[in-house]
Amino acid sequence: MTDNREIAVELRNVCKSYGDVQALRSVDLSIYSGEYFVLLGPSGGGKTTLLRAIGGFIRPSAGRILLHGHDMTDLPPEKRSTSMVFQSYALFPHMTVAKNVGYGLRIRKMPKPEIAIRVEQMLTQVGLAGYGERMPWELSGGQQQRVQLARALVLETDIILLDEPLASLDANLRKDMCYELKHLQEKVGITFIHVTHNQEEAMAVADRIAIIADGILVEHGDSQSIYRNPRTRFTADFIGENNIFDGEISEMENGNVSLVGSFGTISVNTRGSDTLVGASASVSVRSECMMIVSEGQTDDSSIQTVSAKYHETIYLGLTTHHMVTLADGRELMVRFISDAEDAFSMEKGQEVLIAWRQEDGRLHLS
Repeated sequence: MTDNREIAVELRNVCKSYGDVQALRSVDLSIYSGEYFVLLGPSGGGKTTLLRAIGGFIRPSAGRILLHGHDMTDLPPEKRSTSMVFQSYALFPHMTVAKNVGYGLRIRKMPKPEIAIRVEQMLTQVGLAGYGERMPWELSGGQQQRVQLARALVLETDIILLDEPLASLDANLRKDMCYELKHLQEKVGITFIHVTHNQEEAMAVADRIAIIADGILVEHGDSQSIYRNPRTRFTADFIGENNIFDGEISEMENGNVSLVGSFGTISVNTRGSDTLVGASASVSVRSECMMIVSEGQTDDSSIQTVSAKYHETIYLGLTTHHMVTLADGRELMVRFISDAEDAFSMEKGQEVLIAWRQEDGRLHLS
């Protein structure tokens, strides 16, 4: 099925090198107009480099960057339809909130009466009506971040670039700001491209997520597919709480393969992947899909099991994590919704059996 949505940002084979260091490696990606798109990955993976390349702050070593179909690769930031929201609040400490928000408009030599109207409208939009005469140091961290957002949005560009915008906030305020950012983006209807290494933050706001690591676009998709059906071992290891089994494919039959490793043998559906007997592969299983069972509960052939030893229980309120170790010393997590009536009574070192439905396993080829 063809997607007819307008493309706001198109990256074609974008590369960036700093001497022998490859910060970006042949990135191809399309981001749609009006989409909240998140670049997610570990620190140093290339997310911010890619964001700054889109904004014109970094020129790629190779490849092209198109905004709304126009090649902008060689143009500076002021010639692009983008605005940047930085990790630090980057507010002018000697200016009032209103003057901070209107700074870009003054640079554009817009008439003062029009600036005043637009600034007040934008402060209302971000929930800061009446704050125009305050100084930045009189605001909380969340309020300062809203001022920076207002300063970007007031320029009425088509694309807002957000570089770790919530990194300076505490956990509770970060959660609140996630929802505010998403609601604001839906209200203004323009494209947001948001960089973060925090997966919960990404899942809360994103229409789609791209996983970036070691300068490579690992995979991309909507939040649910990235979480539930990661295509690569890296994504499975990075997103959610997945347990991963590494081994070798020993046989194939009726769309299923057997994976052999130090844990024993488990079966998984290939889901159409091309596989070869003898190939190295991995199987990931989300921790919430696993169970601790007794031998009598595993007669169903579709239930996969591995032997382990109980290590410890970690109570986290809503969920309880049961940590177990495999024969090779690797640790697994079995995650349950906390329920005192179903509490497990196990001793450290006790032999246990870990189980999951075959359909909950995901095959990742090396």
